[in-house]
Amino acid sequence: MNIYKKKSLWKWLLVLAAGIIVGLSLLYFNHLTDEIAEEESKKANLIAMTFKRINIVTDDEYRGFLLDILKNNTSIPVMLVDEDGNITAHRNVINDLDRRRKLEDKIYSKEIDDKLSSRLEVMKHIHDPIEIKIFEGYINYVYYDNSLLWRQLKYFPYAQIFIILLFLGIAYFLFSTSRKAEQNQVWVGMSKETAHQLGTPISSMMGWVEYIKSMNAEDLDLNVIVPEMDKDVKRLEQIAERFSKIGSEPDLYKAELSDAVKHTYDYMKKRASEHINFQFASSQSMDVMLSAPLFSWVIENLIKNALNAIVNDGAISITIFKQGTDAIIDVKDSGKGIAKGNFALVFKPGYTTRRRGWGLGLSLTKRIVEEYHQGKIFVKESAINQGTTFRIILPISK
Repeated sequence: MNIYKKKSLWKWLLVLAAGIIVGLSLLYFNHLTDEIAEEESKKANLIAMTFKRINIVTDDEYRGFLLDILKNNTSIPVMLVDEDGNITAHRNVINDLDRRRKLEDKIYSKEIDDKLSSRLEVMKHIHDPIEIKIFEGYINYVYYDNSLLWRQLKYFPYAQIFIILLFLGIAYFLFSTSRKAEQNQVWVGMSKETAHQLGTPISSMMGWVEYIKSMNAEDLDLNVIVPEMDKDVKRLEQIAERFSKIGSEPDLYKAELSDAVKHTYDYMKKRASEHINFQFASSQSMDVMLSAPLFSWVIENLIKNALNAIVNDGAISITIFKQGTDAIIDVKDSGKGIAKGNFALVFKPGYTTRRRGWGLGLSLTKRIVEEYHQGKIFVKESAINQGTTFRIILPISK
């Protein structure tokens, strides 16, 4: 199984496990809050039943008993309302500071009364009121809300899950950044070492090419073969130069895009199978800022990728055109195509469909286009057994 498919599978398994844990936690907390709400409802009804059953004959006795009952309730917000809608008593609805202000300073009385009225309107929609008939024709209503403890238990798991997810997100971001930086250091070191190792045999091969040229200038076969050998040696030299530039800030120069692409296109076309039909089209001249050695690598990788996707006969086309302030390069092949779910994965390091592939070509291509040339590259369209089109977008130089 591909490493990215394994990674994706483990990711979804972990997400599923986390979802189950979160779901069970929420169910348990909801069970607790339901039990607390039921107990509080029983407590409110018990208060109301006490009012109903106690034999109170005077209004002063009623109010005194009422205050004693309410004082013993330290958790449930309760309001006693007469039949005209006036709040006659309350408990745990406003804080102690507001209560003192109402008693000591009449300026705050209207403001606190408004708070109580607003809270009463909320309570009316939470629980049905409990009706109390104490004297003949004298009716009160008990309105109550869930306690602060109930609200804390109700919303605590959501806050806890949010904090945990935030912490995990930050930790994952820091870990990914650190790992990416470490991978970049390894990649840069390997690239520069490769460039260094290629230097010696390339210099030797250049010497041998010059020697072969001087051996027999009249040999027609040699006159055909040696120039091509010279091109291949220069290509190796360019490859070494590419590797040496990885990890360094590239020097970008203004270049005509069609010429830069056509140079690599011609080289790859001559070395491809005769069964591949190559096409190149450019609508107009456009100047862009390029690092020629690195961008040549981009086009080469895309053409190689297209060649690997074609089983026998096929076609590869490169089309260059202008779109607004951007230059567009479409590299299209008639190969085996890419599944839609893998459009982003093909640019990941190590992702490959070939048994002997390393999966670095398209990853490196994306890095060169997006990090070094401030452009974009993506799979524009693809269908299984119908081909793929990669699109590169580069800003046109002003």
